Amino acid sequence: MNDFSGNRNFFAEEWHWLAAGAGIAAFAAMLALTIVAFGVNPDDAADRAVREIGGRKADGTGVEPVDLAAFAAAKKAVSAPFLVSEPVDTQGGYLASARRVFCESGEAFPVKKACALPIPYGSKVCPFCSIRQPDDVKVVLDGDGDGLPDEWEKKYGLDPKNVADAAADKDGDGFTNMEEFLAGTDPTDPSSHVDYLKFLKIVPPLKHTLLPIVFTGVAKTPAGMKFFFRDPKKRGAYGQRGVTYAVMANEPIGDTGFAAKEYVEKIVKEKIRGSNQFRPKDISYAVVERISDRKPITLRVGDRRFASVDMKVTLSFSLDGGKEFTVAPGEEVTLYKDKYTVKEIARDGRTARVTLVLPDGIAERTLETLEQ
Repeated sequence: MNDFSGNRNFFAEEWHWLAAGAGIAAFAAMLALTIVAFGVNPDDAADRAVREIGGRKADGTGVEPVDLAAFAAAKKAVSAPFLVSEPVDTQGGYLASARRVFCESGEAFPVKKACALPIPYGSKVCPFCSIRQPDDVKVVLDGDGDGLPDEWEKKYGLDPKNVADAAADKDGDGFTNMEEFLAGTDPTDPSSHVDYLKFLKIVPPLKHTLLPIVFTGVAKTPAGMKFFFRDPKKRGAYGQRGVTYAVMANEPIGDTGFAAKEYVEKIVKEKIRGSNQFRPKDISYAVVERISDRKPITLRVGDRRFASVDMKVTLSFSLDGGKEFTVAPGEEVTLYKDKYTVKEIARDGRTARVTLVLPDGIAERTLETLEQ
């Protein structure tokens, strides 16, 4: 212990320490001036200063070189701290335990209540109460916020950073990329799209071309079967309403554009209501043919309704700016690049029915609507 009140001269005995401190202070000041003047990197300058001071030795003072090992170790620890690896979900470690979640029910109608105890992350069934756990929910990324997942956009060559992608129609099939995403179709393939027929409707009523005559009966003659037809709307030579035509097979029926072809006689037994008796019923019919295209029409005896020769239908397509098609059997309807053939147009009571052959030429679809 130093006693400053005695006869010892402190400055005389400790002058070498004071000299060393003054030298270090002077060197530090000079180093600071150099850094300011010449723009030396502070970290590099500090490293050089530490190396120089550490290598100095005061001659004749008995001062040993400064040991900077501890300083170097501390500096290294600061610049590159020790990192503890993160444990996986199902395995713990020395410094961190395995990830756990609370038991909850993933079943719609569990038999018993979930126990809510901590269980290993990823468990399908709780090891304590045996209740099935909820399935993991996959995180869906949508960087541009257009409603299309980034993963889906990348798969089909779209830009995950372009919000206009959702409203675009990449393959030109009439449906936006958003509509194809919702339908699960390929937005780059024109043949993969939402069903066009969902947007095709029948516009009632059906349009008919009617045969202007009715079949009234036949008579056997030595020359063969004679057919009788009547046009109730036409006036005769003397102004009377209605004209009757009597023709043989293969002869034209007046100026109607049709010719008689054959007669099929057919009698069936019809049960009398409320009894076990039967009576004969005539369901015979005649076949006439349109001369222009040889289209056959069947006419039953006693049927006073005009037979339908041609039937057309108007179809409305709500896509592609809205279109309408008036077609007859055998004609085609083109929706974008797909062609549908009208196979049949029929009416059953008040129901109008149109059968279409799909573009593959095999499958068929039927549209129906009620006529007003």
